[in-house]
Amino acid sequence: MVFDQDKEMVAVARRVAGTEVTVERPSGLTWQVSYRRLRPGTRHEAQQLRALAHLHRVQRRGKN
Repeated sequence: MVFDQDKEMVAVARRVAGTEVTVERPSGLTWQVSYRRLRPGTRHEAQQLRALAHLHRVQRRGKN
């Protein structure tokens, strides 16, 4: 779990290619960012990411 300092968002690192890291949010949103712009997420940010994942699952269930 990382924090993108440019987008000011917490995400999960999925792939590394050279200096670029592909990160992903629970909604499926992905983007690439330089590893230099990432920092490890805090405990609070990890909690936020889990809450976002839960909310996304609940919302998807409601659309079926």
